[in-house]
Amino acid sequence: MLRGESGPDADVHVLDLGYLGLRHAVAAFLVIGPRGPVLVETGPASTLPGLEAGLAAHGFSVESLRGALVTHIHLDHSGAAGHLASRGVPIFVHPRGLPHLVDPSRLLASAGRIYGDRLEGLWGLTIAAPDDMVTPLDDNESVEIGGLRFTAIDTPGHARHHHAYRLGGRAFCGDIAGVRLPGSDLIAVPAVPPEFDQAAWRGSIERLAGGAFDTLFLTHFGAVTAPSEHLHRLRTELDEIVDFVGTLHRAGREQSEITSRYVEWSRERARARGVTGAELERFEAANPFEVSVGGIIRALASGPARNPRLLVSLPASGNRGDGTRPRSQIREMTMTQANVREIMTTDVISISRDLKVDIAIETMRANNIRRLPVLSSTDRLIGIITIDQAQLAMPRGSSFYAARSDDEMPTINEVMTDYVYTIEPDVPVGMAARKMVDHQIGALPVLDDEKKIIGIVTESDLFRYLAAEMDGETEAASS
Repeated sequence: MLRGESGPDADVHVLDLGYLGLRHAVAAFLVIGPRGPVLVETGPASTLPGLEAGLAAHGFSVESLRGALVTHIHLDHSGAAGHLASRGVPIFVHPRGLPHLVDPSRLLASAGRIYGDRLEGLWGLTIAAPDDMVTPLDDNESVEIGGLRFTAIDTPGHARHHHAYRLGGRAFCGDIAGVRLPGSDLIAVPAVPPEFDQAAWRGSIERLAGGAFDTLFLTHFGAVTAPSEHLHRLRTELDEIVDFVGTLHRAGREQSEITSRYVEWSRERARARGVTGAELERFEAANPFEVSVGGIIRALASGPARNPRLLVSLPASGNRGDGTRPRSQIREMTMTQANVREIMTTDVISISRDLKVDIAIETMRANNIRRLPVLSSTDRLIGIITIDQAQLAMPRGSSFYAARSDDEMPTINEVMTDYVYTIEPDVPVGMAARKMVDHQIGALPVLDDEKKIIGIVTESDLFRYLAAEMDGETEAASS
């Protein structure tokens, strides 16, 4: 039991949900505030009886919860959220995760491709949460629940829809701080597909390391009271697993061979740290080694992420001495003077959510573009799909030109990103660049007052505008 540092004291209890009958596999956290209990993580639907028993042991029921925060929407963290919400518990989640809680069909389809007919046995019956019971929290947004103030910290790397939550000097970390069982110094990185991102994970580790936390709570499993040491070792582990898989992948090894060798390598490392027998079984239940191989290979196949920070990376300012402005000042000036309407692409090519991904690929190739806004039947923006997403979703071994007859071909709806950052046409170009930097995205659909798409502004649009302005400044300086 640990007490809060700021605001009212708050007791934190680690609830072992008994996933698959195992100890120390999946946790939820009961935080008792001055105005009632709060839950962080719901666990999967299959452990709902364990959650109810854990609450009852402290004198509470599901109905007495003031709210529940989930770090992300993977089933071991939020699978029971729909059940809690239907019983009156408000749910708080990353904005990207909200659509999957109110309509879990895509989430379950993705999980089904990994777990097959074991899905319900592992995770239970996942149901939709009523949409009026789910609230999105943006990065650095705070919410008061049960008399306690929780602050969301956007922490991608394991998933793009991942938050950690700050409560005083404590952080509830979900999966971003890795997997570590009580009494063990073995740390693992759950690099699951489809959104594992090594660079983003490194950034999230640095963000946690800079948070001055005295305790990290891991869903797998429990409290870590030496955050600096833990995060340092996690960073090393992250790089080592990617190097191991990447070396075999670049050597042309089949994924089945890479998986077999990775699992054995991971088990040898666990045994070297004294993790054997039942403890190793619990560890693998929390972090199945073989799943990470798919996530790492998918990330390697996607290539290095584009860095939109290049658009606004400004060197030191000041005159050169010849009366002309350095390019940093030109860049800073021009990126704020025009508005989005002046530089956006207005001939927007879009696509329907119900079409197959091979149609998206064909459309993007034919028009030499890398992304497509996805529109509803009423022409409302509901998502965006990139060429990388579509190509990675193609069934393995299928020929592009023959793939339309393949029953396994997913729809755009299953693959697209459905939380889309947008911008208005009359805001300064600099604001568009900043938004793309902050969210590490390559394009922003432009919406009018009726929320209809009227254009799109991309990295290429920004570069073209910047280059034109620089050319104009150069001509003016030489005349």
